[in-house]
Amino acid sequence: MATRYEHYITDATGSDGVVTYWQAQTFTPQTNHTITHLTLRVYKWGSPGDLTVQIRNTYTWPAGSPPTFWPDDTILASAIVPAASIPQQAGPTVNNPGIVVALDVPLDVIALTHYAIVLHKGGDSSNQYRWVLAFPGYYSEASYLLGTLCYSYSGGGYENWSATGNKDFMFEEWNGEPSPSSVTTQAVSDIVQTTATGNGDIISLGDSAYVYQYGHCWGESENPTVGSTNTVWKGV
Repeated sequence: MATRYEHYITDATGSDGVVTYWQAQTFTPQTNHTITHLTLRVYKWGSPGDLTVQIRNTYTWPAGSPPTFWPDDTILASAIVPAASIPQQAGPTVNNPGIVVALDVPLDVIALTHYAIVLHKGGDSSNQYRWVLAFPGYYSEASYLLGTLCYSYSGGGYENWSATGNKDFMFEEWNGEPSPSSVTTQAVSDIVQTTATGNGDIISLGDSAYVYQYGHCWGESENPTVGSTNTVWKGV
């Protein structure tokens, strides 16, 4: 059974591109433990190549308060993730739970020591990976003590990093391979037949360039809305 340690997961849907430059998320473990797998909320646009994932040591830039911890050149563990195993997402809504990355070696991390998860893949605006992030207001979901979103336009080398302090990338780190989620269904019972007569007509769909579906909704309230779970929609 896998054990999850440090993590940052919310329902946020913002993201940032992993294109021809490098992206990283630093974190600070609260306990000594071993990392064997990562879960990253990453998806792809277009047809990029395989994705490089690393865990690195960090160095400290003490000018800020608190100090910033950036990736250095020491790679502690890594993985190459085949592009075919990463979900495709063409729009702004992020609906994938993440990819599971198996590290090439188990990594023993030390409490209160700073590490960086680093991603890289060359690409362009049409062929890239996107790493989901969250903006201010979500940070209560972070388990780790200190962490910073970092990026590098200069090959990801030592002293070539910059930091963005108001958002963090989504990740989970594990000892053991995490199991995928599953869904089961059961038939309903004790059904009592009821009928109702619907009223109202759709007079016009308006400008069809902006209308992509239409339908009706119903509920126990006097005036159900389109946000009701009881809806039937038709595509244009």
